Amino acid sequence: PPLTRLTSNQVYFLLWYGLNIGYNIYNKKVMNAYPLPFTMATIQLGAGLLWILPVWFLGFRPKPVLTTSEIKTLAPIAFFHTIGHTMTVVSLGAGAVSFTHIVKAAEPF
Repeated sequence: PPLTRLTSNQVYFLLWYGLNIGYNIYNKKVMNAYPLPFTMATIQLGAGLLWILPVWFLGFRPKPVLTTSEIKTLAPIAFFHTIGHTMTVVSLGAGAVSFTHIVKAAEPF
């Protein structure tokens, strides 16, 4: 069949995959120069926080208003996301980018 236009979901998937490759390679270079994976993971997650706080407080996006029930629902998700991110950085420091990339390629599934 002829090539068709990509759907927005396909574009997002390709962007996620392509940016993930760059992320893995860049992180491996950083881990070679600064081999402290837990520190690097903390800095990376902290940078995300430093990015979003001004966005909320300057009004570019509304601050989320969460109930206690919603916080209880999101807390385990946030915890496991943090663990997953940290273990990704640890694996990049401990082994080859190719192995980490193969494991991370299964994330959408």
